[in-house]
Amino acid sequence: MRQRIVVSIAGVLILALAGCQTGPRTTLLVDFPTDVPLRYKMSSQRKVEIRLTGDKPERTQSHTVNESLELTMEYRAVESNPFGLSVVEGKCVSAKVSRDSLRGTSTVKTHDVAEDLAGRSFRFTITPTGRIEDYSDLNKLVKELGAKSFVEGVKAPTAVKDPDMLTDFIAMQWYLWDCSATVKNPSAGVQIGKDWKALQLLMLPLPLPVGRETTFRLVETQDQTVPKKAIIASSFAITDKEVPNWPKPYEGVFNLKGSLFAVMRNYRFNTLEGSGTTVMNLDQGLLESDEQQWKVGITAEFLLPLGSSLPQITVDQKVNIRRVAE
Repeated sequence: MRQRIVVSIAGVLILALAGCQTGPRTTLLVDFPTDVPLRYKMSSQRKVEIRLTGDKPERTQSHTVNESLELTMEYRAVESNPFGLSVVEGKCVSAKVSRDSLRGTSTVKTHDVAEDLAGRSFRFTITPTGRIEDYSDLNKLVKELGAKSFVEGVKAPTAVKDPDMLTDFIAMQWYLWDCSATVKNPSAGVQIGKDWKALQLLMLPLPLPVGRETTFRLVETQDQTVPKKAIIASSFAITDKEVPNWPKPYEGVFNLKGSLFAVMRNYRFNTLEGSGTTVMNLDQGLLESDEQQWKVGITAEFLLPLGSSLPQITVDQKVNIRRVAE
């Protein structure tokens, strides 16, 4: 029989505390096996459209880039503590990046350092609700890979780096259990229809730390199914709040090789529309799936004036995470 972190004892205590509250409540806890790891398929796909607007319709140009990251991840508990912090090991089994070049330019195949995640492992400490307390191992890993994305021989003051999808990988790891980790009073549980919020990093094709405010809502609990499940909806909004403590793969000033973003500045994130659905396995304390889709509207300016031409950027993004059989 698979051995798991014994969070059921903690769950009984939490349910006892929640019993004095009005109306039925659901506790959201996470659990990890100690023998056979949990396996997930993760994908992040986006279509980036850059429109160069002019004073006349015939001067408007459009450039499109499609890029995607596909991961297979495994998670296994190496130290379990049902009443405190547990240590979990994450391993990237496979990583693949696909990217189109800008329309109208030659196609050049470049290696994305996110693919070097394959075969790499990292450990983190986590609470029974899924809040990550120590991710220093991941910090080291992404800094190592981030350094490899810079073009050799190009020195400061303006370094040059190849585009990569490391930020997508970071966000999918860092916020994987946020739907339970960000509940303000986990011992009291969550009522159907209640909202709670999380501050998260917005995945983008350019390395800017833009915040996304995610609002979760418990839509329903499927108590008659085996296993029992919680359905959690999410919606997104742009926020000016600074995203704290996220693992940064690189710092300083640099340009993106082969990208129109290298000649832009003064980005303004005007709109963010989208939603998501998360399914939690309540019996086993597992994230079953997480699907998100959103669209971001951005305006910017060129480093050098190009008449009346102004770039308008639209990022259409989808994220899909699902548990698969071991």
